[in-house]
Amino acid sequence: MSVLWVCLGAALGAGVRQLANLALAPRPGRRHDVPPIPRATLLVNLVGSLILGVLVGADPASARLTLALGIGFCGALTTWSSLSYEVLDVARRRGLAVATGLLTASLLTGVLAAAIGFGIGQAL
Repeated sequence: MSVLWVCLGAALGAGVRQLANLALAPRPGRRHDVPPIPRATLLVNLVGSLILGVLVGADPASARLTLALGIGFCGALTTWSSLSYEVLDVARRRGLAVATGLLTASLLTGVLAAAIGFGIGQAL
């Protein structure tokens, strides 16, 4: 039964991730078709970190909620592999300094979002 909860959450998380990709995708015909930074990945990783922080801070959360929201939804919403690829792509297109800044900012803001979420969760 636990796998079902994870799968349900993952289906929702993957859908939300794709909506973010579509909403933040560059529009053809604009001045820059390729954004300087991967906005959708940054956004979903921050949101996922915040949600997971709230969930952990609100301990004890229900086992089903942890499975569906924490493992399933946040696991499908956020992604290390996309961030890794996009950092390499930014390094190729814009240089190592910009890519290093992107990676550093992604990691620091993700941890900050999780910490803020944890505080919110504890306050609940």
